[in-house]
Amino acid sequence: MKVLIASFTFPPEENGVSFVAYQHALGLHKAGYEIEIATSRQANRVHERWPMFRIHEFAVSGNGVWVRPFRGEIDAYRRFLTEFDGDVIFFHAWESWPLELAVEVLPQIRAKTVVVSHGLSFTWRPPGLSGYLRWLVFQPYGFSFRNKLAQFDHRVFLTQKADKIRFYDHYLAQQQGIQAYTVIPNGPSLQNTPLPDGKTFRETYQIASRHMVLCVSNYYPTKGQHDLLAAFLDTRPADTALVFIGSYSSEYSKQLEKQAGDLLNKTVYLLTAISRDHVAAAYREATLFATASQVDVQPLMLIDAMAFGLPFVALDVAGISEFPGGITYRSGSELRQSLTDLLQDDTKRNELARRGLEAVRKTYNWATIISQYQTLIEQLTQTSEVTP
Repeated sequence: MKVLIASFTFPPEENGVSFVAYQHALGLHKAGYEIEIATSRQANRVHERWPMFRIHEFAVSGNGVWVRPFRGEIDAYRRFLTEFDGDVIFFHAWESWPLELAVEVLPQIRAKTVVVSHGLSFTWRPPGLSGYLRWLVFQPYGFSFRNKLAQFDHRVFLTQKADKIRFYDHYLAQQQGIQAYTVIPNGPSLQNTPLPDGKTFRETYQIASRHMVLCVSNYYPTKGQHDLLAAFLDTRPADTALVFIGSYSSEYSKQLEKQAGDLLNKTVYLLTAISRDHVAAAYREATLFATASQVDVQPLMLIDAMAFGLPFVALDVAGISEFPGGITYRSGSELRQSLTDLLQDDTKRNELARRGLEAVRKTYNWATIISQYQTLIEQLTQTSEVTP
């Protein structure tokens, strides 16, 4: 059976959608499916690194919003879809070119078509004037969204949650009486591997504090590191270090360095471009994970925390409150109180860690996830209707 995974991003690119698309491809390949990939053209992609997949690249840009129209090999991509002789196509991420450009030729595609939703952004309005302007720019996209949602054969949602913001597609499906959908979550992104030099993370970065609060996220204002740092500076928890890890430095990370002041590289650390082994070691050695991100839908970093038995504190957005391995907050005062309480309460941290590990064992693991996708593929290719 042949499956196509269409994603605007794929390794060697490093981001959440790229990782999830790769895990789906790898898992289904190991399960015996023939896997093809349709993705963006990347000059540094070496196809020989992934001999198990046939990768088709298209030079396409844009996201369909009027200020960023689609450009490039549009006709070639659509022709590829209509000529694809496989059984199922998984389209990752609304608002991305592989999915949006497919809508026009859906009636001509022979394979079953499935949207893999990573949440929606056109319905999300960030705070401030810039957030309002961004929201206005995206509104025309929403006019045709209801019709698009109904045209695919099936939909995969990350969570049982349905709302009018990040899970608006799930909300609309329920409102329209669409039954052809399945809820399948994501899994962890890190493996619990030891550091190759035998050292610990704390030894490597000279962190001597008893407690370590960890935040893994790229350095963007919407990721909220400034709010987390402000809470840490206000509460000044005893014998505790705050460690940020991002892929690369930015103007925002420089602002965070100024915000940290004299505590930089003493109790506040802003790390960049460290290996995945070192990131895994940080999870393994931390006391608590914390995030103030405003934009994450079902963040892999929190699934990683649960997989490492690391309790978390997170801003209550999107589907995070479904995770049993931590607590959520809605205000700066709640964040400060949550950090203080969990750092002082070993019993509570241990209980949250236990719940998180159990959730990963039962639900948020790739073996279970790929098994669910296998079941979905079998149902789609045997019948036109799939019960959620």
